[in-house]
Amino acid sequence: MTASIPVVDFTGGEWSPALNARVDLAKYQTAAKLLKNMIVHPEGGSSNRPGTRFVCECKHSDKLCRLIPFQYNVEQSYVLEFGDEYFRVIADGEQLLDGGVPVEVATDYTEDDLDLIKFTQSADVLYLAHPDYPLKKISRFSDTSWSYETVSIGSSTPAPTTLALTGGSGNSTTYAVTATINGEESLISNEAVGNDNGASMTWDAQFGVDEFNIYQKKDGIYGWIAKASGTTTSYTTDNTVDPDMDSTPPEEFNPFSNDNTLVSLSADILPSTWTHVTNMSCTATGWSASSPAYFYQGRLQYVLDDTVTAGYGLVWRGGSAYTPIIELDYTGGTGSVQVSGFSLTATDTYTSLGTAPRSFRFEGWSGSAWVILGSWSGEINWSDLEKRTFTFNNETAYDKYRLVITQRADGLDYGSMVLGQLELFTGTYEAGINNPGVVAFHQQRLVPARTDTNPQTFWGSQPSRFQNFNVSVPLRETDSYEFTISDQQINEIKWMVSFRNNLMIGTSGSEWVATGGDGGSINPTSIDVKLEGRLGSSDLPAIIIGNSILFVARGGRVISDFAYSLADDGFAGADLTLIGSHLFRERQLKEWAFQRLPDRILWCVMDDGVLLGMTYDKGQQVWAWTQHYTDGLFESIAGIRDA
Repeated sequence: MTASIPVVDFTGGEWSPALNARVDLAKYQTAAKLLKNMIVHPEGGSSNRPGTRFVCECKHSDKLCRLIPFQYNVEQSYVLEFGDEYFRVIADGEQLLDGGVPVEVATDYTEDDLDLIKFTQSADVLYLAHPDYPLKKISRFSDTSWSYETVSIGSSTPAPTTLALTGGSGNSTTYAVTATINGEESLISNEAVGNDNGASMTWDAQFGVDEFNIYQKKDGIYGWIAKASGTTTSYTTDNTVDPDMDSTPPEEFNPFSNDNTLVSLSADILPSTWTHVTNMSCTATGWSASSPAYFYQGRLQYVLDDTVTAGYGLVWRGGSAYTPIIELDYTGGTGSVQVSGFSLTATDTYTSLGTAPRSFRFEGWSGSAWVILGSWSGEINWSDLEKRTFTFNNETAYDKYRLVITQRADGLDYGSMVLGQLELFTGTYEAGINNPGVVAFHQQRLVPARTDTNPQTFWGSQPSRFQNFNVSVPLRETDSYEFTISDQQINEIKWMVSFRNNLMIGTSGSEWVATGGDGGSINPTSIDVKLEGRLGSSDLPAIIIGNSILFVARGGRVISDFAYSLADDGFAGADLTLIGSHLFRERQLKEWAFQRLPDRILWCVMDDGVLLGMTYDKGQQVWAWTQHYTDGLFESIAGIRDA
């Protein structure tokens, strides 16, 4: 006797044959053996899917293309057709034309690059990340006017120019000025030296500036001393004003600089053959050595020949108010030489004089200011005749260099140092690639991540200044931040999404949640990153659907529903492909997009050209798979809200 079992809905979707014996599962009663070219509705019913409509032909039908959504608001939505070094624009169900010609913008991305493009959007600007290219952005000005350009990292406020001091009295002091426009502070102007009392400081006028900040250098670091209105271009120095060392000017920081990488150093270009005189000199070909005016307070007691003998060296003696400086001029050849490293050899017979330098910096003269090429601290515990080499990226040829000692090894400021030998080296470089491969927005910051050199690192821009990654010393909450995930393995970041107050991060081996250390916003001094899973992710971006984050696991065959679990007091994921696992056998998910209306369907383009659909409504316990075929293959998909 046969019995008829009523099937009241199809919210179990197409059922995997591997689960045919699992009659105990609740979804078994609502599943189907085959759902081909059908849609399961959240209410439970099922119907034939609607047909497709031809919009336009791709520019190159014989090449791959990719569809990327551009959503300004719910009423202005576009789909960008990316192809081999171009993109075109589709809106309102048709390709946009300008004078009868498709709106088209040239790009750097080739056909082979399209799969790894990651993107995020703020209003009319779409940011694009790819590990082989610098960060890019697409801006919309009208339906027919679009731009594509490399993101310029740094402050959008130009630094003041032509800073100068005249007159006055007192001590010789170094000053600099910054400009602020709409709350964004520039880098410092050129440095200028003048008297610290009654000197007239001037700089060029600058359009649109709200205010200028004036800084005075103390112990090699700038501290804030005054503020001037945006229409003011002068200031009078006052030695009764102490610099605020807790308020320093921004320092340039570009974590994605594709500067060349130093790979080797040359032979010594400065043999240290010193002459036993009160003032330092150097007899190496093309070089001369000098001591600035404020160096006379000390005396160079010993000199050294090439043998580097213990107990003999360049000794500085002076009060703590003076900074020991060794300045070297290149007077031979073209008058300038590129230096990328130096070495110090210390001698330490005279223990009463302290040991070798503990903190110091190396600078080159630009013609108007000393440029810091590198700085070091904590260099202690030198043994007799020990040689240490220090390197930095510098491909500029300067005609003057100097070594500035900022602290001796016993912790006291300046005082004394023993230097046995100083050697300089040129460098050999190779092209560097340091591009972010992932990008997102979180808490009003642009957050790029995953470079080839730092695959587990993410960076946050200054708030609301998406291209500014400058920092201050000491750090401020509004500075940019940088964080590297510490894990047992080096697994590159694959996706990031902003979810409530959390920055959710998926790597190739794990899932993480980043928050402010106090539960607030992430900033340079407050960040907490916790491990939440060990599934690992593919290159596809995660999708937020309601209170869940869906991501594709490593291998491209499993979709995980990542959501907060009160019982586990953390985030946990469920395998949404289990009931339809046969649909993912011997194929991988290539692209996906979520259609919120009318039926809440997650569309998945597979690498063999098949289209899968999953009706997903977690609140109603609905996730139902269907498969879709057409006269041809599916290649790319994007979802937008169409008014």
